[in-house]
Amino acid sequence: MFRDYIDGFGLAKRLFIRDTLAQYRQSVLGFSWAIIVPLSSTLVWVLLNKSGILSVDDTGIPYPVFVLCGVLLWQAFLEALNAPLSMFSKSRSILTKINFPKEALIMAGFMKVLLNLGIKLVLFVCVLIYYQAPIGIHYLYAIPAVVMVLFIGITLGIFITPFGALYGDVQRLVASTSQLFFFLTPIIYPARTEGVFATIDAYNPVAVFVGAARYSLTGAGTVDLGVYVAYSVLGVILFLFSMALYRVSMPIIIERIGS
Repeated sequence: MFRDYIDGFGLAKRLFIRDTLAQYRQSVLGFSWAIIVPLSSTLVWVLLNKSGILSVDDTGIPYPVFVLCGVLLWQAFLEALNAPLSMFSKSRSILTKINFPKEALIMAGFMKVLLNLGIKLVLFVCVLIYYQAPIGIHYLYAIPAVVMVLFIGITLGIFITPFGALYGDVQRLVASTSQLFFFLTPIIYPARTEGVFATIDAYNPVAVFVGAARYSLTGAGTVDLGVYVAYSVLGVILFLFSMALYRVSMPIIIERIGS
């Protein structure tokens, strides 16, 4: 499996370039969409908060910075979650005709997620400069947390790919569940310290890593180091297990869709 990751890197890079160019070839705004989507979403929540429709506790930092940081990380998680199944769907025609390392599809999807996240981080840095937030080496502490947010997303995406390849209901279920999961995760509001939502956050790995990344980038919130490390180890284990499941199931799935 690891050898096929190495052998499939060249193909993954070509698939990434092909899909990226195809995605923006007929778009006037091009890569700007990677900035427009999180910016418009942030503006909606900021306006709701200012109008009093949405009441959010004090975040300790300017609310636009708080929301934008959460929205960027959440969208990165969703893109990582949808990337494996999306790449599989786009490659159906070649999967049944050409024998190649199927891990290339995972790597190509992950490259697209990293590209979009990199563009969005440029927007975030500009917002930090606008609000005169201190920019320093402490930002590097956010890298492991951001990587784990992507890891959790890609791991769940790999798990659902074999089922989503056979049943269209899976993709619809993921879309509807993601909307509910958004409101259960402290993206637009600070993490709770007591009550039902505090319990949910404690068992929500996305909330843990989003909170850790936000703390490193903005200083908002707190981090439970023990939970952070435990979920990091568990995340790596589940990722390896999901890749093994993906590798075992792919021949069966390809045979089913090719028949």
